[in-house]
Amino acid sequence: MKKSILFLSLFIFNSSFFSLKSFAVKNAPDTVTTGIYITSIHNIDFKQKEYAITLWAWFKYKNKDFDFAKNLEIPQAKTFTMADTTTDSTKDGRIYLLMKLECVMKDSWKINKFPFDYQSLRLTIENSQFDSTDLVFKVDTLGDHYGSFAISGWNILKDSFNISIKNQPYKTAFGDENFAKP
Repeated sequence: MKKSILFLSLFIFNSSFFSLKSFAVKNAPDTVTTGIYITSIHNIDFKQKEYAITLWAWFKYKNKDFDFAKNLEIPQAKTFTMADTTTDSTKDGRIYLLMKLECVMKDSWKINKFPFDYQSLRLTIENSQFDSTDLVFKVDTLGDHYGSFAISGWNILKDSFNISIKNQPYKTAFGDENFAKP
């Protein structure tokens, strides 16, 4: 019997929302280099439309106010915990933050061809306090992003793991009355 195939995708979003900071003269956004290493994907539940994922994520950046240990957002997460964090600095003075994340993710799949279907799992990360005028993400592509033991009973198609960076506009002013429209 063939096993279901799993596509892994990681989306890193630069949020686009407005804030009072937007009125100030802006410098170029700071670059945040980020990467992940998935250690486990488990409890895939098609009925509840969720799965659990454990991974290491790292961020390298100059602006200490970004503080991903406090401002990390994972929009599709039902829950997430930072099981461990380590902060250090790089030779060029950037902050280096390494964190272990345990997430229960909500997703939706088409399973009408089960067990011969293909599924994609999505994981999105953002900074909840800073938008694309303040920071831009850059993917750390060095090395692998998951181990062969990451997901038992599933095949991950070669070249199906994708990390991409996109801007995610939020068409709202988040209650800020200083804006006529978002």
